[in-house]
Amino acid sequence: MARDQVIESTAVVSQDTNIRTTMIQWDVSSTKNNTEILRSDIEKSGARLESVGGEVGEVHGLVSQISSGMEHMTMETTGLKKGIDENTISLKKESENNERRHQELCNLIIGQVEAKSKIAKRESALEDGSRSLKNQLMTLLLEGKKKDAEIAMLKERLNQNRKRGAVVSLDRFCEILAQPSSTEDKPVDIERMFQHPNEDFRRALVHKSRFNAATQGQVQSLLRHERLHRWVSSHHPDLILVDANISSSGLSKVSAISVFCATLISSMMEVHPDEVVVQFFCGLHTAPLDPWHGPNGLVCSIAMQLLMKLVKMNILNLGFINNRDYLRDLEQHDLNTLCDTLYSLVSQFPADTRVYCIIDSVSWFDKDRTFAELATVMEWLQSIVEDRSLIPIFKIMLTNPMKSNRRMKELPVFKENPSRLVTLSSRNLIPMVISNRAIERQLSRSPSPSPLSLKKGVDRTARPESYDDDYDEW
Repeated sequence: MARDQVIESTAVVSQDTNIRTTMIQWDVSSTKNNTEILRSDIEKSGARLESVGGEVGEVHGLVSQISSGMEHMTMETTGLKKGIDENTISLKKESENNERRHQELCNLIIGQVEAKSKIAKRESALEDGSRSLKNQLMTLLLEGKKKDAEIAMLKERLNQNRKRGAVVSLDRFCEILAQPSSTEDKPVDIERMFQHPNEDFRRALVHKSRFNAATQGQVQSLLRHERLHRWVSSHHPDLILVDANISSSGLSKVSAISVFCATLISSMMEVHPDEVVVQFFCGLHTAPLDPWHGPNGLVCSIAMQLLMKLVKMNILNLGFINNRDYLRDLEQHDLNTLCDTLYSLVSQFPADTRVYCIIDSVSWFDKDRTFAELATVMEWLQSIVEDRSLIPIFKIMLTNPMKSNRRMKELPVFKENPSRLVTLSSRNLIPMVISNRAIERQLSRSPSPSPLSLKKGVDRTARPESYDDDYDEW
């Protein structure tokens, strides 16, 4: 009995064990399947992670390249800025040296344009995820393009800074004007060159006692001429040539008309001290070795005097000499370049400023060897006074102690406008001494030209001005 019970109990336990074994096998099979699924998912996740890692690596590589490029561009930008700073410092030192060498001329303020640029370097950490990395990469690319544009702008500014302004200093320009081609190897005495206009002026004044009262009265009769009145008082540029018609002047380098010119200059400076008056006495510069010889020296001297006036007014600008070829032509005293320089200097005076230019005894340059150059100068002077956009009021008076030659009168400046020729009469004159007082009295009158009535029967068409017997008062 007991045995049967044991056998039954064993059968029950065996059945239960089989059931449990079956369940365990099912659990193992399920676990195995889940493990396979999990392994597959892990493999997929690993592949994805490898893909993302590769993409991140590529992005990091591109970012490294962009960062390297930006560092290179930053170094190049710094180099350019350093070049600009060095260039600015060099120009400033050169300006200071010029100021020490020529203190009396350096009232000018030489402006230097200093290019400044600020380039900011942006740093930020890469964020997680490919989208953030791509956005950062795009930002870096845009900043790189911006830096390229800034570098190009800096290069352009540096080139402009090098090209801007004059290619010659003030003292060198003065040396060029004062250095005759015949003495290029000799040192230039700038101070003496500056003094030559005043020396000529004094030399002309001291000759007054050499001429008799009749001759002085003949040249001073110019004060009565309406054409001189128009020349002095008109508010527009003008040019006249006065033939003094003095029969006894001969080969005298300083004639009675020279004395009159010097007295007129003195009176102008007394009555109107703010007006600009420059002069040249041709008869005092006829020697070939004279620094101011010939039409070339005439233009250099007038340019030098205008330069001195502009420096005193603190408005001189040598920016028109911005080309090395132009500078070379100036150094060689090319006449057309000198005349163009004269034109540029005249143009720098302010509006309504009267600039009087008196050229005495121009006939000394009306010679076969110098007439072609004189004709060139006259052509330029005509261009200046006929320039409708000329800012100052530029007035030129040329004189001739006798009568001008036919070829002089047939130059376009006179042929196209014969009213620019004035001839003094040698008849029925009142002997008198050339007087500052008389000239100053005329200059002190109203600067506006008052219309003068012409006598009946007088031709109103333009013709050379010649007054033989009667003189109209201003």
